Amino acid sequence: MASPTVRDSGLVLLEGSPQGLDAERVGTAMASPPGVVGVHDVHLWEVTSGFPALAAHVVVGREEDCHTRRLELARLVHDRFEIDHTTLQVDHERSRDLLQLG
Repeated sequence: MASPTVRDSGLVLLEGSPQGLDAERVGTAMASPPGVVGVHDVHLWEVTSGFPALAAHVVVGREEDCHTRRLELARLVHDRFEIDHTTLQVDHERSRDLLQLG
């Protein structure tokens, strides 16, 4: 059985998900506030032991202030999951016309 130090170091080196954090659960929480249309490509890893990081792609409604939503989501993951380092790519929902062309 590996010591906690070896286990924790391995998670950091392999960029494994931090213990106790589930990417699906975090993504679901991030998708729940008003104005958020969807969240995908959620990645969790530890920068160093005990310092979790998050990267995700967020889609907000066309009329939403994407900068405000980004700040709110960063606060949400900090308060709920104790994640301080977040990189969130926030885009507006595309119109149906653009989806048919793209």
